Amino acid sequence: MKVITKIVFIISLLFCINVFASNNLIGYWQNFTNPAETPVKLTDIPAGYNIVTVAFADMSADGTVSFTLQGPPYSTMKDGVTIFKNDIKILQKNGVKVLLSLGGQNSYYQINNTTEENNFIATLEPIMTSYGFDGLDYDLENGLTSANASYLQDATKKMKQDLAAQGKNLFITIAPETLDVYWQVFPNGKYDSLIRAGVIDLVQVQLYNSGCMPSYKPGSPCYSQGSEDFIVSNADSTIQTWKKMGIPNPEVLYAAGLPATQNAAGGGYLDPTIVKKALTCLQTSTQCDTYTPTESYPTLTNVMTWDINWDAKNNYLFEKTIKN
Repeated sequence: MKVITKIVFIISLLFCINVFASNNLIGYWQNFTNPAETPVKLTDIPAGYNIVTVAFADMSADGTVSFTLQGPPYSTMKDGVTIFKNDIKILQKNGVKVLLSLGGQNSYYQINNTTEENNFIATLEPIMTSYGFDGLDYDLENGLTSANASYLQDATKKMKQDLAAQGKNLFITIAPETLDVYWQVFPNGKYDSLIRAGVIDLVQVQLYNSGCMPSYKPGSPCYSQGSEDFIVSNADSTIQTWKKMGIPNPEVLYAAGLPATQNAAGGGYLDPTIVKKALTCLQTSTQCDTYTPTESYPTLTNVMTWDINWDAKNNYLFEKTIKN
């Protein structure tokens, strides 16, 4: 009976992974006050967003992690934490995964030895359990290097094992800037060891704030951010590089990350109708601009946006267009 139960549990985990491997629209929910944006209650987020990532938790110099609910409207509510936790449960009942993101542009990755790694695990796991988050997102723009990434890889594996023992599947995403998964730096990019280790479920490449970048094809021009060619050439170059390195299911692993509105990023905004056209180009090699992918990627369907609050201010145009 115990053996059968374990088999059923393993099959259910595999089913869960497959379900959330494609056709995802991932949106960040800002856990801080930004007067320029629209406060959003989790239960008011449109159904098109099937992964909601709460940004951010904080890391200290000794590797410890803390999370304080600061995002409106919960921060001004009586019993805001209780309501927030209940809203997470409501989203999960509707099939939405809710993740907790670590990092952001103002945070600094602080795990450089086993003591700090243990602190990281010991303080993060109770947060995950208390709030009921389905997984973690690593948006580590400062401090993470190819040298210290091994501690994060080891910690991620341990947390997956710990939560699996409790009957939970820990879903892991990363949100690298383009340069951090660029074809020229692989396999020495700061996230690459985690990708090669198979502990990452989605790689949400930030296709913005990047300037211009050439593709992996010899003699390639430098494609400007905020264009269909930039999206297609970056995705194609990354996926082809992963294929050469033996990364399984690279087109399912990849998610194209775009700003929801013009004001959501310093550069790289593209009208969502063109974003959708770029996805069609990648999936079918049709409707392309000047860059045609090396091959078609019919299962490249994952899209991430920064962020839900900016999209709300724009009447959820990004969500409506991508999921239409």
